[in-house]
Amino acid sequence: MCLNPAAVMQRFDLRRLVMSPLVHNNEYQLAVNMSSLLYKGYLLETSMGTEAFLMMTVVLTVMLNVIAVMGAWAMAWWGLNHDLYYSLCAGGFSGVLFALKMVLNTNQPGHTNIFGVTIPTRHVAWAELALMQLMHPGASVYYHVCGIASGYIYVKRAVLLRQAEPLLKPLMDAIKGMAMPAAQPAQHQQPRQQPHQQPRQQPHQQPRQQ
Repeated sequence: MCLNPAAVMQRFDLRRLVMSPLVHNNEYQLAVNMSSLLYKGYLLETSMGTEAFLMMTVVLTVMLNVIAVMGAWAMAWWGLNHDLYYSLCAGGFSGVLFALKMVLNTNQPGHTNIFGVTIPTRHVAWAELALMQLMHPGASVYYHVCGIASGYIYVKRAVLLRQAEPLLKPLMDAIKGMAMPAAQPAQHQQPRQQPHQQPRQQPHQQPRQQ
């Protein structure tokens, strides 16, 4: 039950949008992902509460997979690496973990040291992505980038919606303008009565005498 964009778009198999992060290739991948979730989950859950953390994780999971599917479909439509992205079969929780890392670090000030290299904390996810590709070249860069994108969108959703409002307002006004006439009941108009006209009488003609 991996995330396969072709299966989602062509067969409408929406289960993959939720189930694919739960499927791992082996025990090593499962152990690495769960240990990372233990650390990130502890920090986020203690700060926002269990229910909010669970809801956020579900939203990020679906958002990540939707971005991955739509991005792969768009690249396939444009003829860019059809087999590499549209036929992708990605699984595991690592994409969601990158999303959680973005939520955890995007608004954090300061710097973080990674193997002797000091970088801004808000960019830690990108540094770990590069490090992961060096350690595991077979990992899907595209899937992890979609995870980073979903985490960033989740954190900046209020700012992004406010910036997009000038672009969305004409569209919403047009939709509202089309919906309002249909919602109003049509007023019954009685046909205008014509004034009564009496039939014109023909003058009486006497018969001609022969």
